[in-house]
Amino acid sequence: MYTEDNEFDYNEYDNKNGNGNSYFNKGLITKIILIVICLVIIIFLFFKVKNLKNDNTDYNNNDNIALVFDNNVILLRNAGEQYFFGDGNYPTSVGEEKSANITTLRGSALTMDINDYDGNKCGYNTSLVSVTRNAKDYEMKIYLSCPSKEDTVTYYYNLDFECLTCNGETYVEPEDEEDNNEDDENNDDNQDNNPIQNVCGEFGEWTTTYIEDPTLEREQRTVIKAYKDNNIYGEWSPLTTTKIEPNANLEVKTVDKQETISTYPDSWIDNGTSKPSSKEGREIKTSTSREPYSSTSCRDVQTTYTKIVPGGDKNVPCTRVPGSMFDYKCTYTKTEKKCTTTTKYKTVTYYKYRDKVDKQETVTYYQSRTITKGTPTYTDYILESEIPSGYQKVPNSELVQYRYREKCSK
Repeated sequence: MYTEDNEFDYNEYDNKNGNGNSYFNKGLITKIILIVICLVIIIFLFFKVKNLKNDNTDYNNNDNIALVFDNNVILLRNAGEQYFFGDGNYPTSVGEEKSANITTLRGSALTMDINDYDGNKCGYNTSLVSVTRNAKDYEMKIYLSCPSKEDTVTYYYNLDFECLTCNGETYVEPEDEEDNNEDDENNDDNQDNNPIQNVCGEFGEWTTTYIEDPTLEREQRTVIKAYKDNNIYGEWSPLTTTKIEPNANLEVKTVDKQETISTYPDSWIDNGTSKPSSKEGREIKTSTSREPYSSTSCRDVQTTYTKIVPGGDKNVPCTRVPGSMFDYKCTYTKTEKKCTTTTKYKTVTYYKYRDKVDKQETVTYYQSRTITKGTPTYTDYILESEIPSGYQKVPNSELVQYRYREKCSK
């Protein structure tokens, strides 16, 4: 009912005119839209976080793989330095290249197992450490092939085997002497224009004294001692067929000789009862023996025996035992097989034979001589790269030396 108070109450008017669901439908639709939007945002954020974690995991794994790979390269670099430069296997001619794989380095006891980040073994035969001799330096290339990563890393060393790029330095190839001469000529031509030049003195003698002086320029090197044993060898002994075992003071070598034996050998074939055929060049020997063999015959034998049985036995003859009401004396019969073995003898002829030929045999003779170690001969202190042939490094003989000169002045 309309009054003046509710004359403009359109909600009531709409309800009365059948439009009461209008407000309800609009509110429900708005809620559904908001819920869908929220769900979309939540799903988007969930996958965003998940992908971010995966990206971080992949990034960390890549970092770890690279770190282990770099450490393995350094391990091979150290092994290569010892193998090529320390043990004298470096190339000596300009342009010459020498290489060694992991198997060779492991055989020289220079490195341990090489595994990647996942624990998989790297290629022992395909991975290489190579050194090339250039005019002014050595170029070391390390190719490491692992299941997780493979790459080639290059290092440069000067002619004194000092690494020039092991700490990440940028390598600059030394200038040619001709270029230096041209620069000197240009400097001479321009001496009037550039009268200021560097003046450097000569280095002094090498010494073990370390001096800390900012006005001095210092060079450093490590030298070692090398030695070899003086061995005194005795004369070779006469040949003998008695085997001699070598030891620390006895050197032994063998000499094989073929000798012809004209007598028949004692190695007869086993005896056999099959008669061999006679032919030219064959010797046959017979022997006759009387050998026993046995023959056995058997027969059935019946044995009768009695025993006291309470109450008797209906299957066998029984009589009551005098003075007893219950015991009976019963008679039983048992059949047994009796066998007799008889020994007989027979005559058997055996044969054995051998060929009538000369036999060639290889006889090993042994010679020996004594070895006496003399006093070791030592070199003076030298660089390890300059160890003479036949010498080896004296353990723990390293000595650090220095030499000085005044810093270059202008």
